[in-house]
This record gives sequence, structure tokens and C-alpha cells, in this order.
Amino acid sequence: MKTSFRFPAQTPEQAADWIEIFLLIRIPKKFDLDPHEDIQVLVPMYRGAAGVDALNLRLQGALNPKSIHKNEKKMYNTIFREGDKIMQIRNDYEKKVFNGDIGRIEEISKREQTFLINYEGNKITYNWSEADQFVLAYAISIHKSQGSEFPAVVIPILTEHYMMLQRNLLYTAVTRAKQLCVLVSNKRALQIAVSTETVSKRFTGLRWRLEDLIGKAPQKLVKDLPIMQDFIANKDQIELNGLSLKKVKKSEPKNPRKPRTK
Repeated sequence: MKTSFRFPAQTPEQAADWIEIFLLIRIPKKFDLDPHEDIQVLVPMYRGAAGVDALNLRLQGALNPKSIHKNEKKMYNTIFREGDKIMQIRNDYEKKVFNGDIGRIEEISKREQTFLINYEGNKITYNWSEADQFVLAYAISIHKSQGSEFPAVVIPILTEHYMMLQRNLLYTAVTRAKQLCVLVSNKRALQIAVSTETVSKRFTGLRWRLEDLIGKAPQKLVKDLPIMQDFIANKDQIELNGLSLKKVKKSEPKNPRKPRTK
């Protein structure tokens, strides 16, 4: 059974304070969950004091602070440290790691100029030049979390996130939790998210591409496409007209001539 809590936060700074307390003290103590392995912070936006970027820096300092016993390397304006939680952000079929995979930096070799990252037992070596394939993942965007589940999630929902506050986004975040969901929000921001149902239309050009492909294809090939089965099953006339594809009914002549009688 999933447990849910909401804690009030009027400012991004207050929300960030709460999130750090939850990850370091409250959730591990009450629910016996590991802050690295079991708890994920999900955020609507990257910018701001309670955005993905700022929270990653803050939580890295709290959960994996700088130490003489840990190697670290600054790459692409980010300091990566042994023990850091990271996320792969693109598919790499050669390494067999994929967009959204989360792991831990096990070793940074300054001699070999490599990172060794452990993805739940699958250990992958990256050259330093490949460090643009992963990012810190103490906090990740709600969008990036789609398709994943975590024992516990902590979600800041604030008015500074107003551009992204939508019901479907909130639903996505809350349903990532398997055991515990903690909302850090104020009532106004939560009301905006719950009451906003607007979903942006996506203009992919897919329909145009399909119609263009069908329009240029031989008629025999077009008839074999699954999309044409309804047309064929109903024995309607098929008309290929430039970039469009439509059903055309057989029409009767307007003034049919009567057969002459002898």
C-alpha cells in the first residue's frame, strides 16, 4: 500500500530545505530506505532554487560530499565524484545502456582517464570524452522519470513551476512511487496542477510523411499496407490523390438514360 504525505513550502528555498531533510533524515529513519538507491527526487523544471540543477548540486554536497578519499573530475561544468548517482541521457547500443538508466560512479581513474559506472551490477567504462552521456541524478525531471518506478519519490510542486504545472505531469510524478510519495508544495501550486488539463499538441509531421510515402508507393504495395485493410474489406474504391488518401464512394449518374424500347 502506498503512503503519501504533503509538506507545506511557500518558497523554493524552503522546499529545498525540506527535500534535504527528507533524504538525509526523515525517510531513511522512518521507512528504512536508502537515499541513494531507494529515494528519487522528481522535479517539474530545471531552473530555480528548487529546480533539477540546483537540487543536484545541493544533494550531491549533502549525500556525497567532497573527500580526500574520493576521486573527482569536472566535466562540462559539472563535478563528478566517486559515489555519485548519475543517469544516462542517451542510448548507447554498444555499451548496452539506455536513456533513463540510473547508476553510481564506482571509480574515476585519472591515470586511464575513465569513469567506471555501475548500473545495478552492469559495470560500464566511459572515457572522459564520453562524460556528456550522463548527468547527476539525485534529482531528475518528471519527464525523464516516465517509465520508471522508485520505492519513494519526493516531488516539489511550487508556483515558480507554473509553466509546467499540469494534471498529467503531476499524475506521472505521483505514480512513479511504489511505496512512498512526498509532495513538497503550497496549496496554490497544487490547485494549479490539479485544475490544468491543457496538453500541448505535438507537430511531428508524421501524417504528412506517411501520406507522402503512400502517395509515392505503387498501388499494389499500398493495398498491402495494414492501414488499407478497411478500404479493401469494404470493397470501396481506393483513390491516391497526391499527398492525400481517401475513400471514394461509387456514385450513380445524375440522369441515367433509360434503355430504349423497341
